[in-house]
Amino acid sequence: MIRDTSSQDAVLTAAPAQRLKRRALWIGGAVAAVALGALLIPLSRVVPPLYVWRVRSRVYRWYGQLRAVEQGLEQAHGAQRAQVCASLLQRLDDIEERVNQISIPLSFADALYGLRSHINFVRQRVRSAAAESEPVRAR
Repeated sequence: MIRDTSSQDAVLTAAPAQRLKRRALWIGGAVAAVALGALLIPLSRVVPPLYVWRVRSRVYRWYGQLRAVEQGLEQAHGAQRAQVCASLLQRLDDIEERVNQISIPLSFADALYGLRSHINFVRQRVRSAAAESEPVRAR
């Protein structure tokens, strides 16, 4: 009886080729993982400061508006000063209302409370300027 061993030889010779393919895929996957890690490590250092900047920018953008109110107060002179102060107080009320709508994490609440106290500081400056510009009434 004669046996056909050609199919067995094909199986035996195919096994090392499959092992090589598997090894190549495994090595390729490892290289891809290392490359991905090499990209993620620098990103992990950049993302937290970006997050902090983004959250703080929600608060700090209002300081430009606050500075514009102060500049408006400095530029107001004479008889117009009382009218300008009234409009600046209205503008401060609008700024404060919009600032109260800002949503930020609790860890950044100090910046928000600082902004609110600065708004009140500017409001007091405008009120004192308005009181100085009013004519003194005779008793």
